[in-house]
Formats: sequence, C-alpha cells, structure tokens
Amino acid sequence: MFNWNQNPVCLVEGPADTHVLLALRPELVVDDGGPGETVTWDDGDHLRAFPLARVLQDEAGVFQFEDDSGRRFSLRPLTAARYGDAVQPLTGGPALLSDKAVQAFYLAPRRW
Repeated sequence: MFNWNQNPVCLVEGPADTHVLLALRPELVVDDGGPGETVTWDDGDHLRAFPLARVLQDEAGVFQFEDDSGRRFSLRPLTAARYGDAVQPLTGGPALLSDKAVQAFYLAPRRW
C-alpha cells in the first residue's frame, strides 16, 4: 500500500495538465458521512482536490486513481532521479542530487 506519510513529495502523472506536476503532502481524505474519499495535495501554488471514483493501483511506489470526472492520475515518490528526468528540465530548478535534498527543497517554508 502507498504510504502517504512517508511520501510527502510526489511526481504526478496524469492528463495533459502542465500545472499538475508535483504533489506536496498528498493525502487520502475520508469524508465520514459524506460522499466518499478525496485525494488532495498542494501543487506549490494551489490546493488540489480530486473526488476518488476508484483506485487503479495501490502499491508502495505508486498510487494510481481515477477521479469522478474519469481523469487518471498516478502519484509516485519524487526521487532525485525522477526530479532530474521530469521536473528540473521543465522548471529550471537547481540540481538536487539526493532524495533528501528533493524533499528539503520542496518542503521548505516559502518566502515570496
């Protein structure tokens, strides 16, 4: 099962939405007495929330789901290798050579 607490920074793979690239502090929120579960995260600019329609894959290294609009998303822990391959080229961010450096960079308090 995907460990939400141990994966505070994830790469999001999904529909062609270039604004959804990172999931900071992703959560699976259970709405007791409500319509069901919601997957939420901060993308660095906005809080995102996706009503969960169904889970497609739930493993240690990936959580893949479909939202109530039929869009599919995969969350994978953002490792230094994934950062270098998928994130840094798009953002022009600094070189981050370890998984801990990636987490520290994205989880640091923002000062803007």
